[in-house]
Amino acid sequence: GVWGQWMAKFDEEEIDWFNTGKDGALNLEYADSVGDLEAYKTLSLSSRGKKRRPVTPTVRITHPTDVGTVWRQGGTYNLSYDTTGHRNDVCYLGFYFYEGPRLIATLGGSLYARPHAPCTMQCEVPYNVPSGREYSIFAVGLGSDTKPVLHAGKWVLAAQSLCPVTVLTCITAVPILQPPPGMFTTALQVYISSATHNATIRFTTDGSIPSHSHGTLYQGPVPVQSNRNFTLRAVAYKTGYDPSEVVSGTYKVLSVSQNRDDSYGAQELAYAKTESMYKQVLEFAPNDAATLCNYGCFLEDVRRDFDGAESLFKQALMYDPTHVGTLCNLGTLMQEVRGDYAQAESYYRRALDVDPNHTTTIYNYGGLLKNARHDWDGAEALYKRALEL
Repeated sequence: GVWGQWMAKFDEEEIDWFNTGKDGALNLEYADSVGDLEAYKTLSLSSRGKKRRPVTPTVRITHPTDVGTVWRQGGTYNLSYDTTGHRNDVCYLGFYFYEGPRLIATLGGSLYARPHAPCTMQCEVPYNVPSGREYSIFAVGLGSDTKPVLHAGKWVLAAQSLCPVTVLTCITAVPILQPPPGMFTTALQVYISSATHNATIRFTTDGSIPSHSHGTLYQGPVPVQSNRNFTLRAVAYKTGYDPSEVVSGTYKVLSVSQNRDDSYGAQELAYAKTESMYKQVLEFAPNDAATLCNYGCFLEDVRRDFDGAESLFKQALMYDPTHVGTLCNLGTLMQEVRGDYAQAESYYRRALDVDPNHTTTIYNYGGLLKNARHDWDGAEALYKRALEL
């Protein structure tokens, strides 16, 4: 159609612009008060003069909406929203943390594009956001100057999240063991690092759990000698941060005679080659969520190294929080190994939020409802859904 800026009067309402569509309809946009916000409505007249229902441009935050949602300082999270109607003077949507009427922090922004569809963006929680408090997320329409668009002193396009988000202290990044745990044919050195700048790392090799006051202070690579089999555990911490989770991995170095004469050793050598391939891939792409997920499955299913598998799954989610396979596998580990059904259910739900038709997640979630929750109806519904897919 043909667009133009006009000022006119229509039924005592101020007309800001109109356009004529291909069907000859005349679309008029006029100011109208909606609650505390000054919004715009679109009124269409057909060529025969029949009025169509006005459409109020809106924005709605669709995620997060769960009560008790927790975000961390410095963390990156998905934020979803959808819109209806349209406004010509809005170019962007800005997202902000508010505590009551007070602006706390800017979370990010996105283009206000048409046609409108459900959208997801990643927002980062600034490190200086005070922890231990609840904040509401606001979406605000912004003009080409990235300032809120106002009409009569009020935001013309705005929305508030249904539930507040609790912000907690940032967590020290989980230590990374390089090379990853596994079976080796020669002596090696294990390097330990954390993505948190200036983090302190302590480790143990006697099976005990390291902490800020227990374990050997990491100052260089840890040697692993031939014919030695031990479990390395490490934790990272930093002043003002919560300590990381403890990462654990088992290293074993086979002797030459074992490699040649022991059939079991030959099988282990084959596994070592498999691990070697995972390591080579991660050397070139250490942030590849798919490789981290597959390696975690290998540790869980073949090595029975559940701590190592859990660590790799969580590393994968750090780099790709929406990786469905990792969410499903971590949920299964929490359910079947840890017995933490609440965590397992949380991971299953996150996976289905990303891909509602992921049959493995649907099936495993059904097993949790049946065996742990005794929710027979819920389990049956999920099983039938999986069969339909």
